[in-house]
Amino acid sequence: MIHSISITPRYQPIKKPQSVLVEMDTVFESVRNNSSKDCNVLLDENRKIKSIFLGPEAKQFSNVKIHKLSKKTRLIPLTVIITDTFFYIKSLQKAQQGDKTFRKVTRVNRINFQVDSFLYISTRIFSHDARKLQEMEQRTEAELTFLKVFENDRVYPSLADKWVTTGDKYYQITELFGTSLFKALDYLTFEQKMDAAWQIIDLIALVHGKQFSLGDLKPDNILIKVLPNNRVQIKLIDFDFSKDHRNGMDTKNFAFGTPLYMSPETVFEENINFFQADIWSLGITLFELFSTEEDPILFEKAAQLIFAIKKGYAKPSDVRSECEADYKKNTPIHLYDRADHYDQNCLQLYQQLEYLIQSMLKFEPSERPTIEQVKMFYQTLIANYKI
Repeated sequence: MIHSISITPRYQPIKKPQSVLVEMDTVFESVRNNSSKDCNVLLDENRKIKSIFLGPEAKQFSNVKIHKLSKKTRLIPLTVIITDTFFYIKSLQKAQQGDKTFRKVTRVNRINFQVDSFLYISTRIFSHDARKLQEMEQRTEAELTFLKVFENDRVYPSLADKWVTTGDKYYQITELFGTSLFKALDYLTFEQKMDAAWQIIDLIALVHGKQFSLGDLKPDNILIKVLPNNRVQIKLIDFDFSKDHRNGMDTKNFAFGTPLYMSPETVFEENINFFQADIWSLGITLFELFSTEEDPILFEKAAQLIFAIKKGYAKPSDVRSECEADYKKNTPIHLYDRADHYDQNCLQLYQQLEYLIQSMLKFEPSERPTIEQVKMFYQTLIANYKI
């Protein structure tokens, strides 16, 4: 029996993103005096823009103190000009090649997120603290290794620009793909969520199959693009907490991540299985993807205590028992309000999803399924429903 499930999202996207190459004049036409926090303009005698000086907001995207963009030179090492509607991007490589075009990318509407265009800029390495600098360099090296190993796979978006300057320890990645899954949760259809979940599971299976763990899996690190046929496409980003296990299992814990998605052992144990920790994070991610609650949160008390640890307000030993109690309370995973009325087919599907997520959130890591077991279960699940 094949069942058809259709649940209407709360919001619908109303705009289409734009990512096109444009000439310099287009940039100047879009920038108006006092219209953007990131730049000041120099006007000529006819009150037309002659040059653009990039200010504080733009400097965070640049490896020099200040940039001047003029119609005369047209070239600039690396520029991200932010206007109310668009990003304008020129890479170092394109500038050196004499390329006179900019990439014009639609900004995400930060109020209703109704544009699925996304600019992702990765870690910038700069610190006067030698220990922190070393830590950040290790994270950068981890991300570069991951990108190299998976460059021919479909795991992450095609990189618009990727460059490293070792002299000043500066590293940057620019990715253009879609919006984060977190921002899209409210206006995805149920069919799109099922499709997204399958792709996420499949990508993690690919990563684990090549003996890498992710380390910071969460909806913010998953990009989603809605295709013209209304299907979705999923990519992963942010691999600075990834681990390379190709030369043997690396179990040394570094206790980094996002509190809401960190597994219990990641917080408290010196040695962990990072693959099993990814399964926990995937379970939390799938719960947020499929939950019909407005702001779904699991293990909220534990997450607050972990946040206190990360901020230095508490020691792990002081809050461990409270955290474990929250994790072990065995609260059933409910994706929908039991008072709501759903048809029997929908209820059966939700119950299967709840069972899967519950298994992934076992307190004991060894009791969680592997990603291949998760994939097999989900394959069987969707085989019985028309997605």
